[in-house]
Amino acid sequence: MKDQSTQLVGIADALDELPFGLLHRLSAFAFNIFAFWIIGRYSIALRNCSATRRLLIFITDLIFSFRA
Repeated sequence: MKDQSTQLVGIADALDELPFGLLHRLSAFAFNIFAFWIIGRYSIALRNCSATRRLLIFITDLIFSFRA
């Protein structure tokens, strides 16, 4: 089987350039706003700080997984 790592690196580089890089950053920003809105909504409605903490940890892990 042919090694396709160079092709995958090329695709990743192309996705990092404009307009894909900008689209990725804007969509990540919109996702963060949505996630924190959901966290705030449920923490205010339920007044459950432990659930909020668990959601924050989950969202943080999710965000860092996209940055890796």
